[in-house]
Amino acid sequence: MSIDRFLDGVDLLGIHSILAIIGALLCVYVMQLTHHETEDAVDPWIVRKIRRIALALLALSLCWSVTYSYAHAWQPWPPELALIAAINLTLMIRIAAIWARIRRTGHHCWNRDLMAESKSQSLS
Repeated sequence: MSIDRFLDGVDLLGIHSILAIIGALLCVYVMQLTHHETEDAVDPWIVRKIRRIALALLALSLCWSVTYSYAHAWQPWPPELALIAAINLTLMIRIAAIWARIRRTGHHCWNRDLMAESKSQSLS
């Protein structure tokens, strides 16, 4: 493939590091934003916990891939860079959707009433 020959002599470690660190920061921001904006308030608690664990695991994995690549002088593969870029794009779309909802409704935490109502129903 021609792209493989083009990238054969290129050091992709810097690109990998930047993409992975941006991805880890996006994971943390999405986790914080969904919790603060109560985007997931209507979901069962187990789904909320698993989502937070998955985002934290993704952030840690991305950071680990950076430290591993530097410790072992590992050259990342172009498909891995494309995968990390796709993950970052997915997280950015999630952030944009939450921001659009905030702009559309005109206030933050639009469904705190739903969360309070669901908690009161679960207690009774």
